[in-house]
Amino acid sequence: MGIKCTIEKEIDGHCTGWDGKLPDGSNAWGKIDSVIDEIPCDTCKIDGKKVISAAHDVVNITIGEKTEAYDPKNLLRFQKRVNAAVKACTNCHEGEPE
Repeated sequence: MGIKCTIEKEIDGHCTGWDGKLPDGSNAWGKIDSVIDEIPCDTCKIDGKKVISAAHDVVNITIGEKTEAYDPKNLLRFQKRVNAAVKACTNCHEGEPE
Protein backbone atom coordinates (compact mmCIF):
# COMPACT_ATOMS: atom_id res chain seq x y z
CA MET A 1 0.00 0.00 0.00
CA GLY A 2 1.25 3.47 -0.87
CA ILE A 3 1.86 6.35 1.47
CA LYS A 4 -1.24 8.45 2.06
CA CYS A 5 -0.66 12.07 1.22
CA THR A 6 -1.05 14.47 4.11
CA ILE A 7 0.94 17.31 2.59
CA GLU A 8 -0.93 20.58 2.07
CA LYS A 9 1.21 21.87 -0.81
CA GLU A 10 -0.44 21.31 -4.17
CA ILE A 11 0.72 21.64 -7.76
CA ASP A 12 -1.95 21.86 -10.46
CA GLY A 13 -4.61 20.73 -8.00
CA HIS A 14 -2.73 17.59 -6.93
CA CYS A 15 -1.13 17.03 -3.56
CA THR A 16 2.61 16.82 -4.04
CA GLY A 17 2.92 14.05 -1.49
CA TRP A 18 6.57 14.85 -0.90
CA ASP A 19 7.89 16.58 2.19
CA GLY A 20 11.55 15.68 1.83
CA LYS A 21 11.15 12.96 4.45
CA LEU A 22 9.22 10.25 2.60
CA PRO A 23 11.12 7.14 1.46
CA ASP A 24 13.16 7.55 -1.69
CA GLY A 25 11.50 6.02 -4.76
CA SER A 26 14.69 5.51 -6.75
CA ASN A 27 14.69 1.75 -6.05
CA ALA A 28 11.29 1.44 -7.73
CA TRP A 29 12.41 3.55 -10.69
CA GLY A 30 15.44 1.26 -10.97
CA LYS A 31 13.13 -1.75 -11.22
CA ILE A 32 11.24 -0.06 -14.06
CA ASP A 33 14.56 0.55 -15.79
CA SER A 34 15.42 -3.15 -15.39
CA VAL A 35 12.14 -4.16 -17.03
CA ILE A 36 12.88 -1.87 -19.97
CA ASP A 37 16.30 -3.52 -20.32
CA GLU A 38 14.43 -6.76 -21.11
CA ILE A 39 12.79 -5.32 -24.24
CA PRO A 40 14.37 -7.27 -27.12
CA CYS A 41 14.17 -4.48 -29.72
CA ASP A 42 17.08 -2.04 -29.23
CA THR A 43 15.19 0.87 -30.78
CA CYS A 44 12.20 0.25 -28.52
CA LYS A 45 14.48 -0.16 -25.50
CA ILE A 46 16.15 3.21 -26.12
CA ASP A 47 12.76 4.83 -26.70
CA GLY A 48 11.39 3.25 -23.52
CA LYS A 49 14.32 4.58 -21.48
CA LYS A 50 13.67 8.10 -22.80
CA VAL A 51 9.95 7.87 -21.99
CA ILE A 52 10.62 6.63 -18.46
CA SER A 53 13.27 9.30 -17.89
CA ALA A 54 10.77 11.97 -18.92
CA ALA A 55 8.05 10.40 -16.76
CA HIS A 56 10.45 10.38 -13.81
CA ASP A 57 11.13 14.09 -14.41
CA VAL A 58 7.38 14.76 -14.49
CA VAL A 59 6.90 12.95 -11.17
CA ASN A 60 9.86 14.62 -9.46
CA ILE A 61 8.89 18.10 -10.62
CA THR A 62 5.20 17.60 -9.82
CA ILE A 63 5.87 16.37 -6.29
CA GLY A 64 8.26 19.24 -5.69
CA GLU A 65 11.34 17.08 -5.22
CA LYS A 66 13.08 18.90 -8.07
CA THR A 67 12.43 22.09 -9.98
CA GLU A 68 14.47 21.21 -13.06
CA ALA A 69 14.37 18.28 -15.45
CA TYR A 70 17.24 15.81 -15.53
CA ASP A 71 17.14 16.07 -19.33
CA PRO A 72 15.14 19.17 -20.41
CA LYS A 73 15.36 18.36 -24.14
CA ASN A 74 14.03 14.86 -23.53
CA LEU A 75 11.17 16.23 -21.42
CA LEU A 76 10.20 18.63 -24.23
CA ARG A 77 10.35 15.78 -26.79
CA PHE A 78 8.12 13.75 -24.47
CA GLN A 79 5.63 16.62 -24.28
CA LYS A 80 5.50 16.86 -28.08
CA ARG A 81 5.02 13.08 -28.42
CA VAL A 82 2.23 13.01 -25.86
CA ASN A 83 0.50 15.99 -27.48
CA ALA A 84 0.79 14.37 -30.93
CA ALA A 85 -0.55 11.05 -29.61
CA VAL A 86 -3.53 12.75 -27.95
CA LYS A 87 -4.23 14.72 -31.13
CA ALA A 88 -4.07 11.54 -33.25
CA CYS A 89 -6.16 9.50 -30.82
CA THR A 90 -9.61 8.97 -32.30
CA ASN A 91 -11.40 8.56 -28.97
CA CYS A 92 -9.25 10.75 -26.68
CA HIS A 93 -11.32 13.87 -27.23
CA GLU A 94 -14.49 12.49 -25.69
CA GLY A 95 -14.92 13.86 -22.20
CA GLU A 96 -11.92 16.19 -22.39
CA PRO A 97 -10.95 17.66 -19.02
CA GLU A 98 -12.07 21.22 -18.46
